[in-house]
Amino acid sequence: MKNRILILTLSIFTLFACSKDDANLSLQKGDLQKNSNNLKKSKKNKIDICHYDVDEDRWFIININENAWSGHKLHGDIRLDDQDNDGFVPNNQCGYGQQGDCDDNNVDINPNADRMDIGRALLEVQAMNVAEILPYYTDDIEYHDPIVDIYGIEDMTAFLNQLIIGASPNLVTTVEDETFIDNIYSATWTMSGDFLGIPYMAKGISIFKFLPDCSKVYYQRDYYSEGDIMATIPGLDEAINGFRTYYKCSVDPIFDCPFVLPGANPDFSSPNFQNQIIDDQLTVGRQLVEINASNWTNVLSYLTADYEYHDPIVDIYGSSTMVEFLGRLFAGSSSLYTVVEDETIVNDIYMATWTMSGSFNGAPFSAPGMSIVKFVPGTTQTFYSRDYYTEGDVMLGVPELASAVEGFRHYYRLAVDPNYP
Repeated sequence: MKNRILILTLSIFTLFACSKDDANLSLQKGDLQKNSNNLKKSKKNKIDICHYDVDEDRWFIININENAWSGHKLHGDIRLDDQDNDGFVPNNQCGYGQQGDCDDNNVDINPNADRMDIGRALLEVQAMNVAEILPYYTDDIEYHDPIVDIYGIEDMTAFLNQLIIGASPNLVTTVEDETFIDNIYSATWTMSGDFLGIPYMAKGISIFKFLPDCSKVYYQRDYYSEGDIMATIPGLDEAINGFRTYYKCSVDPIFDCPFVLPGANPDFSSPNFQNQIIDDQLTVGRQLVEINASNWTNVLSYLTADYEYHDPIVDIYGSSTMVEFLGRLFAGSSSLYTVVEDETIVNDIYMATWTMSGSFNGAPFSAPGMSIVKFVPGTTQTFYSRDYYTEGDVMLGVPELASAVEGFRHYYRLAVDPNYP
């Protein structure tokens, strides 16, 4: 009997001990699984960065918890984890990965992006896709047109929303000629639509400057004449049309002027041509843009017989007509000088931005502008050029017309400029 009780007691003890051991083992397995999950989670939150050590004065790769990134970012460290999964990482001193991604949060912005396509998209933007093109601007984007100056992405966003979605929802811009070289996209275009219900059409030219080897734009300038819009607005149309008539009477040799201007036209029957052959289209293009009263005859040898010239007011056809046009222009504007700023030459097309200053028939003015010059392929002979600027800059120097321009610019900025009081 005692033996049976002993055996029963030992059995219960053994069963209890095994159950306790199994429980402990199960608990240990649970702890291991929990620790393993925490380890996996920890690894997921780790990122590689290119870190600068001030004491050692060198860059090297370290692995940190993502929660610590903000502190590293403040002193210039670079993330290397390709946040947008496009295969590229930002430029870094550690030499890691395929570099050149200037926005690692946007899969569309990387070194493989076609910047000519991006420039065209920014220029041909319509109301339906304003939001889509905004990521292609840098935070410190600088924008200018004949009336408005914009600084920063917040104001650029407000400007595009007010102009395209608010004031001109049916605006359509179509690119004509375009070039891309040295991180600069340039294009001529035609724009049509309504501005606050008033229909208009205008021609223009634009320049976009990209960050080096990056698909983000930090500078844009649109050149066009506000006169094309003013001409459609009752009350302002008389001022712009009057100025255009006066200008064409002064310079256009084939214009049937309705009134007589004071002074006689000079005789250009025997111009003194300097027949120079220059094999550099960049130099010739610059000469054509920076033409002035003292050197205008030097460029005549580069014009083809069927040369074509256009500005916001005048259309010239033929080199002989261009001779008369230039003679009249500089007879009334002997102090007129143009200075080229940015310039490109690609595929026999020269484009340049510039600032022009001087006086026109005694009225002082200063105006920015942009030009396109087209050469006969492989030569320095030019068959087409167009100057883009706003005649409003010239009209401001004429007291009788200044108020019309100022009134229109006030009206325009009220509609589109987010910072205009």
